Amino acid sequence: MLPIEKKLITFLSKHILLIGAAFIVLTAIITRGFAQNYVGLDFHYYLYDMPGNGNSFLYRTVTAFLLSRTDRIVAVLKWLSYFGDACVAVLAWNLWGNASKEETFEAKITLKNLFLLAAVLLSPTVLLYSVGGMRPDSVCMALILTGFLFGQKAKEAPLWVLPAILFPIAAAFWYPVYWPVCLVLCFFMLRRFCDKGAHRGLRIFAWILILSGLILAAVLEHNPAGSAHFFGQIFVIDRATGMPYSGIFPWTRDMLVLYGYVLGTGTLFFAFADRRWRIPALVVNMCTAALFGWLQTAPLIPVP
Repeated sequence: MLPIEKKLITFLSKHILLIGAAFIVLTAIITRGFAQNYVGLDFHYYLYDMPGNGNSFLYRTVTAFLLSRTDRIVAVLKWLSYFGDACVAVLAWNLWGNASKEETFEAKITLKNLFLLAAVLLSPTVLLYSVGGMRPDSVCMALILTGFLFGQKAKEAPLWVLPAILFPIAAAFWYPVYWPVCLVLCFFMLRRFCDKGAHRGLRIFAWILILSGLILAAVLEHNPAGSAHFFGQIFVIDRATGMPYSGIFPWTRDMLVLYGYVLGTGTLFFAFADRRWRIPALVVNMCTAALFGWLQTAPLIPVP
């Protein structure tokens, strides 16, 4: 064996996990870069103020502002989703990676962290929702995980409960479909991280924040006459028709698509925390990717 071969093998053996992490990140960046101008079949629901647009007043306002100033709106909104993907990866690393306490970055990379990074950045569910749909789900998930991170700090300092509540509320303002998810998370964090007896006043104030946010969201979505938007319309209006759902099956299909990202990534996080979730997480992600992928491509299949 030549000396250079020995040095190469030694180098690869010593830095294989770092090389793997770099490869995953590079692949994620290249994949998203190549697809930055790809337009999914339902893109118009996210660009125009029309009945099928289930995004918040805030999101629609920002989109309308950008749409009037650039012809690269699809790429801009996608890079916003990509930014959310990156934030979710970093937050997941901190929350579920169980990284080493060593000072050097390379020492913090474990095989578990490598799989977690690949799952968060390259899973079909994540790619379909951000690359294929330029959806705001990843930004919402990043805000939710930030709130959960603050919630964990509340074990030692109860005042951290307040940012733990505000970040999920911000996610719900960005995408109203996340209100049920965020309300459940806020309830969970108040129950788990804030002692019921010792911090009664703080809990009451937190619930005031939650209810105030919910009322404010409803007020913002109550637009003047002539607008197709109202608070909660995404739960009762079929995006494909702009009319109320015709039955339970179309409603169930759309709800699975709306919550597909949070179900897919959420079960992934559970799987890395508890191995008993591995099979359920795999099934959920496969079903979500299949359903969303079918809805994105089915109209392209020629009808005989």
